[in-house]
Amino acid sequence: LFEARQDGLYAKVNGEWRKWFVVGANWRPVGYGNIGTGMISSYADSIDRELVEMQAVGIQKIRVCLLDDGRNLDRGYSDFHQDIKTLLDLATKHNIKVEFCLFDYLAFSREHDAIFRNPVARTKFVQTFLIPLAKDVSGHTGFFGFDLGNEYEWIVDKSVPGGWGDKIDKPFNQTEFVGYIREFSKAIKEVSPKILVTLGVSIKHYPLAELVSKYLDYYSWHYYPWMGDLKGWVRLIPKNKPWVLGEYPTTQTSINTVGYQDIVLDAKGTGTDMWRWSGGELDEWTATGE
Repeated sequence: LFEARQDGLYAKVNGEWRKWFVVGANWRPVGYGNIGTGMISSYADSIDRELVEMQAVGIQKIRVCLLDDGRNLDRGYSDFHQDIKTLLDLATKHNIKVEFCLFDYLAFSREHDAIFRNPVARTKFVQTFLIPLAKDVSGHTGFFGFDLGNEYEWIVDKSVPGGWGDKIDKPFNQTEFVGYIREFSKAIKEVSPKILVTLGVSIKHYPLAELVSKYLDYYSWHYYPWMGDLKGWVRLIPKNKPWVLGEYPTTQTSINTVGYQDIVLDAKGTGTDMWRWSGGELDEWTATGE
């Protein structure tokens, strides 16, 4: 249903490929770290109401973090299956596509660094979780693609930001990082070469995404005002693949939603995902969507 080409993202509509500027939002439908516990199914009515509102304001895609800090990994993929299916079915009902972000960078500092560092542990995760997941979602009309992880630049650095209290004694080195991205992307593409793969990276750390660009279909840049002038960064980012603004703020910013979309359009970007859609039950984060 979707393709990444040099000049942008394309969607197949009524049998024809059309260039698509994606209007999206980041969303935590059941809060942080709760997918895989049955809560998507339990709160299906609440989630459905939120999707109705999203569709009404023109949101076409949602980016949902699937594993967050990895707290539910011990449950195994079978526990995630129904939550994932329920979310995709609900999204399809409202003509909204779902992009699953696999991990938040905090997983690295919360007892799951073996998946990132250790080839044996990584291969086990790929075989028992990632491949079954990719097979499950690849043919679903509500599925958009995978983001291989949220802001891994912070674990390639010396410590994680944000005041979470997490510390990293041994940062994720570039060899480990490239191996991780390569193996995950390869596993997904072996299930179906048509599945889109990206990586959410802060725009000021764009060289990190460039390092693994051959394993990505498009770039997904994250921007917040503390990073400086967005237009300046947009001039610096690589132009060898299509790109979206995968996170931009809806609070504490002088630019409104349409303003961000205009900047991306003017720079030949192919979509925006606000941080973030807020509403419904179990949404304990503080930012609010427009």
